[in-house]
Amino acid sequence: MKHIEKITFFLFFFTSSICCKGSDKFYEKGTEVCKETIEDLASIGISINMEDINKNVDGHRSGLWVEDNGHYVIITNYMNGQKNGFEQIFSRYKNKIRASYLIGYSDNVMRSIILFDEKTGLISLFVDNIETNDDSINYPVNWAIGHSFPFIGYSHYYNPSNGQLESEGYEVFGKDWEINCERVGQWKIYNKDGTFSINDYGGYGGGVK
Repeated sequence: MKHIEKITFFLFFFTSSICCKGSDKFYEKGTEVCKETIEDLASIGISINMEDINKNVDGHRSGLWVEDNGHYVIITNYMNGQKNGFEQIFSRYKNKIRASYLIGYSDNVMRSIILFDEKTGLISLFVDNIETNDDSINYPVNWAIGHSFPFIGYSHYYNPSNGQLESEGYEVFGKDWEINCERVGQWKIYNKDGTFSINDYGGYGGGVK
């Protein structure tokens, strides 16, 4: 699974995050950053009221949160401090803001991933039905010792220039899913005419826990 180059935003996010603060907790620089962020989102048709974001209830994040680290804008819905609903990630690309990811959560557990191509804006990857992995079966052959893959989902890869489906099958994910992810089992590999061949990546094997 080779989309890790496009998921390095997590490194930027956790090391240099600048959060929009709740409307009653603004400090001078934060206010300007937040206003600019809201204006940037409005430029692509996303309308958010600053008074309604980044709220805490009983010490837990609640409702819509907007965070901006200068590289990415992250919009997340929280309920009782847990992610519920969709998390939207937008990248700043050549002075423009563009959709990068759409991640579905239920009770703080990731359930789906949509990756958008930065240049065309079309979907290049869609992963759904993410669930707990059965590590007795769903591990890649020759997996690296020390890596674990506690999640599995069904992935669809698309040609970002025309939207055509290129391949589909199961992938396993580590907790750091943006880095640790491998194909397992039988995959459909599509030709331009819509026909496909089967590539079997195998199941458990290779490494030692």
